[in-house]
Amino acid sequence: MKYVLSLVVLVCIGWHSGYGQAKYEKYFSRYEILHMSDSSVLKINTGSCGATFYDMNGDGKDDLVVGEFGEVLCPGQDPKEKKPFVQGRCRVYLNYGTKECPVYKDFKWLETNGQPLYVPITCCVPMVPAFADIDGDGVDELFSGCYPGDIYMWKKGANGEYVDQVIIKLADGKPINIGNASTVFPGDVDGDGKIDLLIAGLYDGLFWARNTGTKEVFRFEKVERMNCNLGEEKIGVNHAVLYDWDGDGKLDIVFGAGYGGNVSWCRNLGDGTYAEPEILVERPEEVSAGLEPGQGHGDKPKICIYDYDGDGKEDLVLATEVWENTGCEMTPDLFEKLIKDERWVKPRKTLDALVKKMRKYTDNIPENSYTEPDSRIPKDLYEKWLAANNEYDGLMQRIMNELTGGSTNLNGIIWVYYRK
Repeated sequence: MKYVLSLVVLVCIGWHSGYGQAKYEKYFSRYEILHMSDSSVLKINTGSCGATFYDMNGDGKDDLVVGEFGEVLCPGQDPKEKKPFVQGRCRVYLNYGTKECPVYKDFKWLETNGQPLYVPITCCVPMVPAFADIDGDGVDELFSGCYPGDIYMWKKGANGEYVDQVIIKLADGKPINIGNASTVFPGDVDGDGKIDLLIAGLYDGLFWARNTGTKEVFRFEKVERMNCNLGEEKIGVNHAVLYDWDGDGKLDIVFGAGYGGNVSWCRNLGDGTYAEPEILVERPEEVSAGLEPGQGHGDKPKICIYDYDGDGKEDLVLATEVWENTGCEMTPDLFEKLIKDERWVKPRKTLDALVKKMRKYTDNIPENSYTEPDSRIPKDLYEKWLAANNEYDGLMQRIMNELTGGSTNLNGIIWVYYRK
């Protein structure tokens, strides 16, 4: 009953109402949300997103490359399934402006063999594109993780398409896979001049695969966990990149939280280890995600370090997800109608039963899908709870939409924090 009442309040005040904003003043002077040329907010209307910048058409200006969650079913998927795999595609927003002042009018799909390129997605993570030359031929390859956890790579073809899709494997022939909802950043982790793989998993933490081959022929023997001086505690992360944040010549780790909106960095100590995380941008729990004044950037930030305004300082670009409410109409009998609706009863019992099982391991039960799970909860049990919780939230939202005439949509929104 308490949960239902809370949901009524959340929906009817706009789902994400906020009383403050993100804290960023230590490193950044200001922030803005990316817009289209017509001044509308640049929204990825299929859900969460990941972004980077790359000159896709060879005009000397970097374009905006955005991976999306997707809505088109993967081949062979049954639309009647609860969570069928969809195509996490890649959008290219060409820059019609200048290097210092980009302008985006529209997008086109990044293609392979004449069709939109994609990775399989069903929950919790979009395609997150990244570029690097891993085979030393002078042409960058394209990389992305996916929900099942595999790491995809494409070669750039002669006509601008990306071809020869492969799933990167270890030397023993097994795919590199740390678990569901993975993202990848190709970069030189150990400073030997070769491209390694920095891999983040929403449920599993942060890992890296060392390139033991050559600059021309990559080879990966194993995948190792990275804890940033936290001992056995895993890092709560959904995406991470390598960047020399403190300017000491060593690549540090910058990552977005697995739950909520915080962005942190781990200083490279130079001996193969990293310092404990320090927050770069904090979105306090009481600050909701949204586009209105007083609200903060979205959840599960995907990181890109890029000089967006051409002032010579690298800025922090966050590709995030934001729930937006289109409005609702309160009536005096709204709560009574909701309580009498029996559609939510069985899913709620399922959710309560999973919570009861989790209490056998800890009383620290996740409050919602954005809460970092207690490490004592078995992974498979948590994932069952997460799926049931998401299904229940979605059902309750649909019921509320019917009763109030409002609706909520999950959109990908991109923020830029400008470095001081």
